[in-house]
Amino acid sequence: ELPTSPIAGDIAAFNKDGLKKAETTEKNPLPSSEDVNQEKTHQGLMAGVEAQPKLRHADTQEKSVLPSADDVKQEKDRQSLLSDVEKGPALKKVETEEKNPLPDTEAIAQ
Repeated sequence: ELPTSPIAGDIAAFNKDGLKKAETTEKNPLPSSEDVNQEKTHQGLMAGVEAQPKLRHADTQEKSVLPSADDVKQEKDRQSLLSDVEKGPALKKVETEEKNPLPDTEAIAQ
């Protein structure tokens, strides 16, 4: 029995003879053996990651390498150069003299 709705009468009066016959096919292909192997490999990797393997304890050794005499000398030279640059050079007070003065307006008027 159809539910009572405004279109229920239209559905019951519909002529189905005008419709074409259609074949229905169910497409559900099975995975290939290659797909199955890839999935198994992926599942195995995921299981290995999730299992958290046991880690072994390792002792760390810190090695401290001392600089050679040449390295120390280069560092001292660099530091002294940088400090000299930061201080600025030692300049003397100088007065400027004109050695080739331009003629004044009286000399030009003559």
